[in-house]
Order: sequence, then C-alpha cells, then structure tokens
Amino acid sequence: MKSGNKGFGKHGEDLAKLHLEGLGYRFIAGNYRNRYGEIDLIFLDADVLVLVEVKIRRKEEAVSLEETISLSKIKKILKCAEIFIEGSVVEFKEMRIDAVLILEGSGAQRIDHYKDIY
Repeated sequence: MKSGNKGFGKHGEDLAKLHLEGLGYRFIAGNYRNRYGEIDLIFLDADVLVLVEVKIRRKEEAVSLEETISLSKIKKILKCAEIFIEGSVVEFKEMRIDAVLILEGSGAQRIDHYKDIY
C-alpha cells in the first residue's frame, strides 16, 4: 500500500479478515498499535495466536512476499505482540505470523495466505 492510500489498505484488511474467518479463524483484534508498531489483524486458529500482516496491491504494482515483508517488519510485529500478550486475556499455546497478500485489479482479485512466515 502506498502511503496516503489508507482506504485501499483498509479494504485489504477487510478482505483478509473475511478470508480468515471463512477458514474458521476467530477474530481477536484489528489494527492493534503500540509504541513498537502495528499488527494488522490478530486471530486465534484453534489454540494458536496468529499475527497477520496484510498487504494489498494493484496488479500493475505486484511484488513477491519477500519484497513486501522485511525481517525488520517481522521483528516489529513480534515486539508489538509482546505488549499485546502482556495485556491480553486470550489463551493460546503457540504463536505464529501469517501474511495475507491480495492482488486486485480489473475486477479480479487473488488472495494468497502464507502461514508461519517466520
């Protein structure tokens, strides 16, 4: 998402949320922010806490997962999650980071869900 295009990013998060709920994930929070950063979506997949990074692109600006989500971004998500977990009553046994990449354009869309990217 290019900066200044928050509406398009929100649209992507909404699509990702619907996709994950369709898989049976239980929604916990969206756009969780603290001093370390932001987690786009937080879900439970059975007893696994899933931190979800969402990226939406138009077809003409499509890029790969590796180009989209850097190691520094993953580290920020993990640090942000520490604070979330400290203040949360959500019970879970494991935690993972998933990425949902949405490619949209010309009336068509593709949703790629990558589990446990780190």
